[in-house]
Amino acid sequence: MNASALMNSVKGAALSGPNIAGRRSEEYQPRILSVHAINVLDGIANGSVGTANFDADVAAAVDSVLNASHGCRLQADGGTLSGHNFLIIDGNDNGSYDAGLDYVIDITGFTGTISAGLFD
Repeated sequence: MNASALMNSVKGAALSGPNIAGRRSEEYQPRILSVHAINVLDGIANGSVGTANFDADVAAAVDSVLNASHGCRLQADGGTLSGHNFLIIDGNDNGSYDAGLDYVIDITGFTGTISAGLFD
């Protein structure tokens, strides 16, 4: 699936399914992607991400890259989720990752370019 098709498939629709960012959907409330528009993707962060300390791992990896009201891509290069790619969106506009307030979307397997222009 290319990046444009990926974003079109989730834009304006609730994220649901058996697994969102390594968590069962009953544990993680679905969010609607179009609720929070972003204008800038800050780049790519790398870090070790595992299921046991998922939120702390994401914060450690992206906090030096993510700016307020922006998004970034996280490439997990270690941990139990090594090889996964995540799109992180600063949902509460403070420039750091906050569990339950920001968006984490597993985009592993995407092709193409993800740009801020894909968000409305």
